[in-house]
Amino acid sequence: TTSSSSSHTTMVVDIGGLVTQCSMVHRDICVASVALPLGGETLVELVQEHTRLEAFGKEESSSSSGGETKNNNNKDTFLTDARSLAALQVQARAATLQFTSTTTTASSVNQQQQVVPIHVPYVFSNPNNHHLDTTLSTSVLKSLLDEHIQQQHDDSDLLPPYLSPHLPPPTDVTTLLTSALTQLMEQGQRLPTSIDHVLVVGAASRSRFFLGSLLSSLEQVALTTTTGTTTVVVPSSASQASELTVLGATTMLPNYEYTMDKGLQRRDVSS
Repeated sequence: TTSSSSSHTTMVVDIGGLVTQCSMVHRDICVASVALPLGGETLVELVQEHTRLEAFGKEESSSSSGGETKNNNNKDTFLTDARSLAALQVQARAATLQFTSTTTTASSVNQQQQVVPIHVPYVFSNPNNHHLDTTLSTSVLKSLLDEHIQQQHDDSDLLPPYLSPHLPPPTDVTTLLTSALTQLMEQGQRLPTSIDHVLVVGAASRSRFFLGSLLSSLEQVALTTTTGTTTVVVPSSASQASELTVLGATTMLPNYEYTMDKGLQRRDVSS
């Protein structure tokens, strides 16, 4: 960090596969951090289960139209063998990767509508139609994600440490991130006006569901306004994001130590 920027604070939002890590970095030291159980693999799992249930519905419909009086399929066990789950996962991942945003404006990201095809071969017992061909739309995937977040936090009796106690339970990705960013600033004792940059990295940072919601959340917590000074940095490529992540880790490494039993901890610089 240069002397001219020694007082600057950067918020880093790392949207990974399983976890979204939000951190506050000041003078190359992480002063606060919260981790959300949400990432790119969340979308894959939701699409995989949605596709499996849709296949079950089509199998049931096919059995009924064929005049069969009894169907031995069970919704909870249908297509849950290893081969079927692997095939569903491959197609679910391919579908979610197509929901990638090329813009970094909240309104334009959230307004984008898209429908992607899903083809899962050899899932049905019907000899005339072995394959599942369906589609997945932006609105359907958003509904799946919103429902997942609501169920995740409705079932919790205790307030998760990544949520602000001053905001209501989240109902979608935007309110989830808004609560988490609020909690982060409260932990780091920082006001929105003291944060100069928001760096968005991670494998799922270009997903329109996460990026659009994050940009909306930054507006909600007053980090980005028409008159604000906070700059949002979203690398245009995965390689740039990786380089920034490695550079940041290398810069901060002298201030931290890692052990298997305690994980990553800040070094005691007083001794």
